[in-house]
Amino acid sequence: MMMHRRDCLSSLILLHQQSFPLAFPTSTLAYDDKRNETVSAAQKIAAVIQQQQEVQDSSSNVVITLPLERCSGGTNCVRVTISYDPIASRFDSSLLYVPTKVFKLAVDTGSPYLVISDGFEFASYVEEVYSSSRDDNDDNEKKDFENIGNKNKFYNKKNNNVLQKNIASSMWMKQLSFLLEPEMNFDLAQDSGYPPTIDIYGSQSGTIAWKKSQVRTASSIHGLSTNNIVFGILDETLAQESGGSLFGLIKHVNDDPRSTQDKVQLRPTLLQQLSTNDGEGAIASFSIDSPNRLLTLSTESLLANVSDNVMPLVDLRFYGDFVDHYAVQVLSLEFGYGKIITGSDIAQRMGSSGTTRTAHERPIVAVLDTGLTGCLISNDLWQLLDKEEKQVDSLSISVKTVQMMPSNHHGNDDKDSTSSSCPPFVFHAKYNPSDNPFFNLGPIKLDWFDNEETCPFVIVLGQAFLNQGKLTIDIEDRRARFSSTTVLASSGMS
Repeated sequence: MMMHRRDCLSSLILLHQQSFPLAFPTSTLAYDDKRNETVSAAQKIAAVIQQQQEVQDSSSNVVITLPLERCSGGTNCVRVTISYDPIASRFDSSLLYVPTKVFKLAVDTGSPYLVISDGFEFASYVEEVYSSSRDDNDDNEKKDFENIGNKNKFYNKKNNNVLQKNIASSMWMKQLSFLLEPEMNFDLAQDSGYPPTIDIYGSQSGTIAWKKSQVRTASSIHGLSTNNIVFGILDETLAQESGGSLFGLIKHVNDDPRSTQDKVQLRPTLLQQLSTNDGEGAIASFSIDSPNRLLTLSTESLLANVSDNVMPLVDLRFYGDFVDHYAVQVLSLEFGYGKIITGSDIAQRMGSSGTTRTAHERPIVAVLDTGLTGCLISNDLWQLLDKEEKQVDSLSISVKTVQMMPSNHHGNDDKDSTSSSCPPFVFHAKYNPSDNPFFNLGPIKLDWFDNEETCPFVIVLGQAFLNQGKLTIDIEDRRARFSSTTVLASSGMS
């Protein structure tokens, strides 16, 4: 039975899958020589940062740095490789062909799931793998086969023909034999155990099928690998509305049936399922460095030794939100022409409209969403803004910070202070056709909460704000930080 469920704001992303320059290849793919210089530079950047983190972190911590690529709307994408059902060879019982697709997924702090848009893949190819029963004496031949399967056999998704590359003349018989193998179809027969759901992305309703397979990422040093990741496949309607595939970084959901059972049928989130290659543990913290295009995943806190500009996260699940959106408390908004409004001002506007609700009953929160382009304001707050406030070309949002006691261990023993010595942190964005063309304000109707009379007002900050620096989230310790970062000039990133 298909159930209706809500999804996140990523449906409003201005992202279109297209052929971007290949800057960070999965190791099994072969690319043109003209890209090698870019690849090498980018991998060196990731390697340097990874080595620095490994020195700083305890031996029990695992820190993984993944390269990102810039996509439309100012978003960042990570490459993910998904393996489809293997196909047995007609000529060698120990040989299996594994059809594989590479997707570019928008890194999305506003979504809990990994979802792909089949047909929007960046590339597809075939790997050759052998069962353990194959004679060890055939290792050299096995390597030759793998070299063909991994580098010289690509499928054209339009007509399923094999595209041949130049290979050594001694390999032509093996290459010819591949043409006589069964048709390489991209199927996922493994049952995830979850029925399809009917989802609403933006204003469009469609179906998501839930599958299970191996999901891999690429990195110059470390990577993630899992054979049983549950992920969603969007139908054509949702694929068009969402703009493509998503790499969701919300880890926790609302398990309280009083808040979620009538609203959404939950699935395993991506971060609940991911583990490191060496099995050291689950992801507890992450950072997205947009200027340098790096995604860092860590099994321990990335903010353990940071004391300034730390923003405590507000748990919106208390109000009925179906997932744990990364939200911070807003103290004031400053519009482009110098006007500042606070929660008290909003309360007065509400009072003038005949309500008795106070600002304390309706806090204002900012949700940090890297899968969104501009800035969205919940309908109830949008209706309280005047015409000039809705048409500004810049916006500054002051949010609450606390002073943290540096800690050298992972846990919740940190002490915070809310004294006046902790100035607010200010997110700022201004429209600029060359530097920041993504800034825009607009309303959004949200159905996240149980009680619309007492729930917070919501402002969703997208990449118009977040692409200017590094966003770090400590998931388990419930804190965030946004900081400027030095752009590595030799990154070679486009």
